[in-house]
Amino acid sequence: MRVYLDEQPPFHLAQELAARGFHFVQALGGKGFEQEEFLRGTASERNAVFVTPDEQTASKFNLADRGFAVVLLNAAGTDFDDLLPLLPELMSALSSARPGMVVRVAS
Repeated sequence: MRVYLDEQPPFHLAQELAARGFHFVQALGGKGFEQEEFLRGTASERNAVFVTPDEQTASKFNLADRGFAVVLLNAAGTDFDDLLPLLPELMSALSSARPGMVVRVAS
């Protein structure tokens, strides 16, 4: 399974996620890489998961037609201390996520 994050997380969290095999969308297309462009490009990729803090992603795109799942992160903020507590639940969500699903992970 390939896991993509749509926003660059704080440095220390990025190190932790990279060690777990996560890919960063910004690294694939540069700064300002658009979700729609990314989602279009991965439409045929199976067993991929798109991790985002953007609630609108699930409603903006018809995920049933996509080959990947979306995990929505809901934390108090985007700092390392806000996101780190979500890591265990995020890892659990990744193991249960299936194409077309939207899974919410909250603190």
